[in-house]
Amino acid sequence: MRVVTWNLWWRFGPWEARQKAILSVLRDLDPDVVGLQEVWAAGGENLAEWLAGELGLHAAWAPSHAPERWQRRIGDASVGIGNAVLSRWPVVAQDVLPLPAPTEVADGRLALYTRLAAPAHDIPFFTTHPTSHPHASAVRCRQVTALAEFIARHRGGVELGGEVGGEEGDVVGAARRV
Repeated sequence: MRVVTWNLWWRFGPWEARQKAILSVLRDLDPDVVGLQEVWAAGGENLAEWLAGELGLHAAWAPSHAPERWQRRIGDASVGIGNAVLSRWPVVAQDVLPLPAPTEVADGRLALYTRLAAPAHDIPFFTTHPTSHPHASAVRCRQVTALAEFIARHRGGVELGGEVGGEEGDVVGAARRV
């Protein structure tokens, strides 16, 4: 199984040009499953859904429950942010975990669980985006603990992908266990 995880860098920088480049790279990689972080949605459009349509994949989208800090950074309250999964196989279930964070660093980060109906058996797949605030190692540790509990609620072999920002020495890391 070919798995890709990618932080799409939301609507920062030249996002319109980057959108076409992301499509090109994913087309070349031909993945079975893609975990996406910092996916944008605005005006009825959603980057993950557009990519899925262009690539002939299925999509699951989980918008942030608190996007206001992100929106203030670009000066546009109409643009949503979230995580998504693209899959060669249908998404038959999904669940969202808002990641815990104290008010001073809370910015609506989450983990997205999907169950994918692959031909041989269902595949549980998670994608996440823990806080990247400097000096927030303890917060990331709490988020990873919450993520481990979330995964345990959705028992079975697991694919996990995620963007990991943090300080050197953090216990947070992208992991894969099949």
